[in-house]
Amino acid sequence: MTIAINAAADNWQTVWQLSIVQQTTLYPRQYCPVLIQSSIIMLKLELLGGFFTGRLGGYLNQHIDTGIIGSGVTGARVGSGKKVFVDELQIILFEIEGDSVISFDMLARIASNGVLTVFEYTGEIN
Repeated sequence: MTIAINAAADNWQTVWQLSIVQQTTLYPRQYCPVLIQSSIIMLKLELLGGFFTGRLGGYLNQHIDTGIIGSGVTGARVGSGKKVFVDELQIILFEIEGDSVISFDMLARIASNGVLTVFEYTGEIN
C-alpha cells in the first residue's frame, strides 16, 4: 500500500519528549502520556557523545485498548516493536489507525544520557 503525505514542518506536532538518564540497570518500558491519533509518527533518539550514532537504540511499540483484561491490563501490543536508531530522524507507519498508546523500550547496552522526541503527523493522508 502506498500513501502520500505532506511532510512539511507544520504537519507535525510534538507529542512526547522522554529524558533518558544513563543507568547501570535495565531501562523499564516507558509509556507516552498522550493518546496518539495518527498511524504516522516521526521520532528522533538523541544520545550524548555521538558514539552510538546509527546504532539500534531501542524499540517503539503501539498499544491499543482491547477491553479484554490480560496480565492486569486491557492494552494489547500491536505487532512487533519498530526499531529506533540513534541520531536518525525516522518516520514510522503503524498498522492500526485510531487512538493508541506508544511505548519505548531502550536497549540496556546504551549507556548515555539523551532524549527521545516523538512527533505525530497531523496533515492530510492520501
